[in-house]
Amino acid sequence: CLLRGAVVELFVMSCRVIGLGVEHALLRAAIRDSGAPAVQGRIIATDRNLPVRNLFREHGFEEEGELWRLETTRSPVLPMLEGVQITE
Repeated sequence: CLLRGAVVELFVMSCRVIGLGVEHALLRAAIRDSGAPAVQGRIIATDRNLPVRNLFREHGFEEEGELWRLETTRSPVLPMLEGVQITE
């Protein structure tokens, strides 16, 4: 996951682990670490990146063309970070 400022520029993950929850933990950590009141995700639409579009939707991102936007206070999954430590 490459985060530049408050923009997720790149999110790459093996299809073998998508669905195991690690994608949610990684995105939550990136959002948390941004410290920004809003985060954007950049998606250049192809058939191969459908999973990240679904991931962004599940986290409350709203589609705005190539950019998806999330007001971090409105994310339905960010409260799951309460008391959770993500180690690097």
